[in-house]
Amino acid sequence: ALKMMFNEAIEQIDEQNIIYKSNNFVIKFTMISESDFKYQFEQTIPDLLTQQLESSQESIFEIIQCVANFEIDSHVVKEDVPKKAIDSLQQQNDQKPQEEVHLSSQVQFQTVHGRHEVAYVYTTDVEDGALQQIKHLCNHIQAKDAHVRVMPDVHIGQSCIIGYTARLTKYIVPTLVGVDIGCGVSASRFQYKVKDLKHFFTAFDEAVRNLVPSGYSRQNKQCDSITLQGYYKQTDLGKSGMKYVEFHRLLTDMAKKMDITLWRSIGTLGGGNHFIEVDQSQNGDLWLLVHTGSRNVGFMVAMHHKLRSQKEEVDYFGIADQLLRNEEIVIQDCLKDELIEVLTQKMNEKAMTKNQQIQIVKKIKTVSNINDMNFLINQRRENYIHDMKLAQCYAQLNRLCIEDLLHGFIQNYAEQNKLDQVKEKHQMGDRVESVHNYIDFEAGIIRKGAISAQKGEKLIIPLNMKEGCVFGLGLGNPEWNFSAPHGAGRKMSRTDAKYLLDIEKYKSDMKDVWSSCVHNGTLDECPEAYKSYETVLDFLQQSVQVVEKMRSLYNFKAGEEK
Repeated sequence: ALKMMFNEAIEQIDEQNIIYKSNNFVIKFTMISESDFKYQFEQTIPDLLTQQLESSQESIFEIIQCVANFEIDSHVVKEDVPKKAIDSLQQQNDQKPQEEVHLSSQVQFQTVHGRHEVAYVYTTDVEDGALQQIKHLCNHIQAKDAHVRVMPDVHIGQSCIIGYTARLTKYIVPTLVGVDIGCGVSASRFQYKVKDLKHFFTAFDEAVRNLVPSGYSRQNKQCDSITLQGYYKQTDLGKSGMKYVEFHRLLTDMAKKMDITLWRSIGTLGGGNHFIEVDQSQNGDLWLLVHTGSRNVGFMVAMHHKLRSQKEEVDYFGIADQLLRNEEIVIQDCLKDELIEVLTQKMNEKAMTKNQQIQIVKKIKTVSNINDMNFLINQRRENYIHDMKLAQCYAQLNRLCIEDLLHGFIQNYAEQNKLDQVKEKHQMGDRVESVHNYIDFEAGIIRKGAISAQKGEKLIIPLNMKEGCVFGLGLGNPEWNFSAPHGAGRKMSRTDAKYLLDIEKYKSDMKDVWSSCVHNGTLDECPEAYKSYETVLDFLQQSVQVVEKMRSLYNFKAGEEK
C-alpha cells in the first residue's frame, strides 16, 4: 500500500520495516503484527518546524494522514508526530480549505472484520456485545463495499448497533434504521429573556403536560391543514420541491395500506429517551430542545417492510439458470432449500455429475436471518425508500408542531409578564435540527444513532439529562461517512440501570436542573446511565468543530413515577 502511494520514495528494509525519505524528514513504518502498525517521525534539519515546507504533496501532515486513512487492516494507529509539528502543518493546510483535514496527536480506533466488510469503530470504549453485533452486521451482504463506520457513542441496539453508519447499497435491511424512523433532536431559540426561571419552569412544565401528550397518548384533535402546510415548508421534503398536496396524498395512501391513524400523533412526544428540554447557551440565550420521531407511523412502516423482506418473491428457475451459467447469486438463508430443490431438478435434466452439482450448489451465497436481518432488493427496496421519505418528513412535522405549541405558550407568558425580547443574533441562528435514525438520500448514507456532519453543517448533540448539549459545525470528513455521534451513548442497558443505579444519586445529580420527572420511572434515563461527555469529546474533533456546550436548566421525560 505504501509503495503504491509513494513509489520511489519508499525503501523497504525487511518485511517489518519500511522507510519513507524526503529532503526534510524520514518516517519509519514498523509492522507490529498482521493488523497493527506504528510509525516514527525523524526530522533531518533542525529548524523544520519553523520552515515553510516547499511542497504540500511532501508534507508530514499529508503523508501520515494518507497512510492512516488508507483502507488496509490497521488496528490502532498512533501518530508519534510532535504536536507542534501538527499545529504548524495544520496552519498550512488551512490555506487550502478544500483539502482541510483535522488531526489529533493520537487517533485510536478498532477494526472489526466480517465476511463482507471491515468496520472502523471510532472509540476504544466499546462493550464486547457491541463488537459482536458489529461483526454480525459485517457478515451480512448489505455491508459489502458499504464503508461501515461506527461512531464513538456506540452501544448495543435491538437489531443494529447504535452509532452505525454505512453507504447505501442495493440491499436494504429495514431493521437497521428500526422502528423510530426519522427520530432526531431540534433546538429552537427563545425570543424572550426570562428573568424568574423558577416561576417560568413551574408554568412551563404544566404547559408541557397539557399541550404535548407523552407515552402512548395522542392529541385530542388533529392539527389543521393550513398549519401543517406551514410546517411542511420547513421540512427536507418540502424544500425539495414536492408540493404539500402531493405529500398529503402519498402519506394518506400509505396510511390506508398499513392501517395507520395519522394526524393525531403529530405533536406527541412518546416515551423512552424522548425529551423536552430547555438549555442555556453561553451568552444567556434559552433554547427549547425537542427529541422525538415519527411515532406510530415509523413503527408501522418498519414492520410492514420487515414482513415483506421475509416474504421475498423469488424466481427460482431464473436463479437456477444463473448458477448453471457459472454466476454467483445471493439469497436469504430461509430460501436456500427451495432453491436447491429447483436447482437439483434442472441439474438432473442436464445429466451432470455429482461433483459438478456440488460445485454449482457452492455458488449459492446465503444471508442468515438471525436478528431480523432480512433484506429488500429491487422494487421492494424502492417501495421502502418511498415510505421512508414520507415517515422521515412526518417526524420533522411532529417536532415542528411541538415547538410551535410550546413557543406559543412562551409568547403568551412573555406578554403576561412583560418580558424583553431577545435582540442579539446567535451564531447558530434560531433553529438547528439533527436527525439520527434515517437514510440520508442526498449523501447515500444510512445512519442509526448517528447524525449528518457535512462541511459547515450546523448540528446539535444532546448528552444527558444534566449535561445539556453541544452545538457544532460539521467538518465533512468522508472517512467518517460525513457523520458524527448523536449523543454521549449509553453505558448500560435500561434493565441494568433500573436495577443497579440509585434513585438518591439520581436526585443528587439532577439538583441543578428543574425537573418533575426525577423518579423511579425515569431511572433508566438518569445521567449515570450514559457515558461522560469527555469520552466522546476526545473523538469528536475528527468530525465536528465544537461551537459551544450548553447547560441543561429544565428537562421533561415521560415515565410513570411508580
